[in-house]
Amino acid sequence: MIRKHLFKDKADNDSIRWRLHEPTRLEAFSDAVIAFAITLVAISLEVPQTFDELLHLMQGFFGFAICFLFLALIWHEQYVFFRRFGLQDTRTIAYNLMLLFMVIYLVYPLKFLFYFLAQGSAQIVKEDGTVIDRFKNGNQPCELMIIYGIGYFIIYSLMALMYKHALKKKDDIRLSRLEIYNTKTYIRAYIGRLCVVVLSLSLAIYGIDRSDKYSFFSGISYSLIGFVMWFVIGRRKKKIPKLFTKQEIEEVRNELVIVEETEA
Repeated sequence: MIRKHLFKDKADNDSIRWRLHEPTRLEAFSDAVIAFAITLVAISLEVPQTFDELLHLMQGFFGFAICFLFLALIWHEQYVFFRRFGLQDTRTIAYNLMLLFMVIYLVYPLKFLFYFLAQGSAQIVKEDGTVIDRFKNGNQPCELMIIYGIGYFIIYSLMALMYKHALKKKDDIRLSRLEIYNTKTYIRAYIGRLCVVVLSLSLAIYGIDRSDKYSFFSGISYSLIGFVMWFVIGRRKKKIPKLFTKQEIEEVRNELVIVEETEA
């Protein structure tokens, strides 16, 4: 499996040591759910019968690529969490199942949004030549961004809760001082990301009964996430050499920790 091969990679410098090296049933189930979500994004129930129909189908390629990337990022962040902490207790399972539920919930809003952005038209021409409007009124683009934002907010709130739970288990999984610091860094980064989502949701809600232009501003505000993550993580990492000894840094950088599965 991909997870097993990825284990060969070391933990990031000055980050958190890996504590799990074999895929678990929980991870296997998560892989299956996310693979199913990607299938829902790509699936077409009918094989194109004409070349024109094939071209029409392929117009959604870039939308699919964006959706695939989004789901792959969620998968990777979940993979890294389990490698870092190796938790399999009841609360971790509950958070993970809720996260997977939200991934499935978000598939069709995600597909609709990014296919619309990739094709760049408020109208769509169906295989039979019928032209239909994607949106019936100016409120619907903002409503779409609200649906997307709520799903996004819940998914990354759950990721933040999973890291917070790992922090509570610091003694059980033997987190070092530096690892505790880095876990708090990732929690703060997730909170910063959620603040951007709140901004996006606020713009979308404000745009209801005003202008569909607010849906554009709501969407473009997500570009702030990269800056926020870079600022929070970068700023915290710069403090590491001053707060921790060289020995503590090298310990986290090079050593692998194996812990027993913890129960709630």
